[in-house]
Amino acid sequence: PKSWWSNAVFLKQVARIASFVLGIGEVALQGRVPNRQRFRVQLESVWMLAGSRAQLRTVDLGKPVPHTIQTRLGDFRILRKPVFAIGQSYFDPYDPAEHFGLSHQPYSAEFA
Repeated sequence: PKSWWSNAVFLKQVARIASFVLGIGEVALQGRVPNRQRFRVQLESVWMLAGSRAQLRTVDLGKPVPHTIQTRLGDFRILRKPVFAIGQSYFDPYDPAEHFGLSHQPYSAEFA
């Protein structure tokens, strides 16, 4: 049921199962991002990618490959293998008294 996707215990169990079954590294469907806002993810479908390529303007970034080291943004884990997912994500509304603000330019001028 859709209501389960707002239950912390359910999200933790789904994340553990997805990590094990899909072999994509640690999965976090809830937690905090670096500025301290909370997030929650509600997955509807997930597909493992057999192949893909990435390009930024005219620069070929190559194809995704499995990573041995898993990185993260706060509690959000960057998956070790490429997947395509459909779902929804929710974040706390930004509150300057509770969340960190942006203290630097987020993008390089080279790609602006």
